[in-house]
Amino acid sequence: MTDRLYPIKEEFFNLHILPIIMRHTTVSGGRPPKISHYTCLCAMLKMLSISIPWRDCPKEYGPWHTIYTRFKRWSENGLLWNIFFELKQGKHIEMDIVFMDSTTVKVHRHGLGARKKRGPQSISKNVAGNGTKIHAILAKNEPISIQLTGASVHDSEPVIPMLVPLEKMGIKRFVADKGYDDDKIRAALTDYKIKADIPPRKNRKEYRCTNGAGGLRRFSEKSKSIEDWPYVSISSILPSTPSSLLL
Repeated sequence: MTDRLYPIKEEFFNLHILPIIMRHTTVSGGRPPKISHYTCLCAMLKMLSISIPWRDCPKEYGPWHTIYTRFKRWSENGLLWNIFFELKQGKHIEMDIVFMDSTTVKVHRHGLGARKKRGPQSISKNVAGNGTKIHAILAKNEPISIQLTGASVHDSEPVIPMLVPLEKMGIKRFVADKGYDDDKIRAALTDYKIKADIPPRKNRKEYRCTNGAGGLRRFSEKSKSIEDWPYVSISSILPSTPSSLLL
């Protein structure tokens, strides 16, 4: 075993992580799993840190599809969040990352046309019809900042005022999709000393994805150099893991 493939000591896993997994999973009959929970979790952390297709998972971990299936199941039932949250509660790790996204709620036709006694409503028309867009910044499953706008408002417009609460929370990473790739948002995050994990838009000249596998590289036309694109990595979730826990 090497720290390159197994970033967490097995003793630490058995003491702090395995009990969490056993509490949140049900034991059923049948054949024993092909891959241990320890190996599978290390494989997940490795894949999250390098952001490559699951089919390219190192063979040292075992069948890639088994790892992917378990990752999908743990993600959907909330087990991964429970692991990180309980490790944070025990002060074994620091979670200094937030996520932002938006969703649109369609307004029923009976909700339109009423007198606006309390000012403008957060309703406008987009290609799907009249609706309200909900913008939210989340840490785990708890909202930090929420803003309502009309459905036609772009995702990036209300972001900067919503970043204000993050200044005093010690947040270090802001994760969002390419709809939030805006120079003003990046500048505001820089002022708050928060790193932006936002993939670039296709029309952005100074950033260009080069490998076709989710944009793992950054290409600078000015320097003609290739650098690691700062996608979400396990280091953003486990930045303060004591060196004694690592191999």
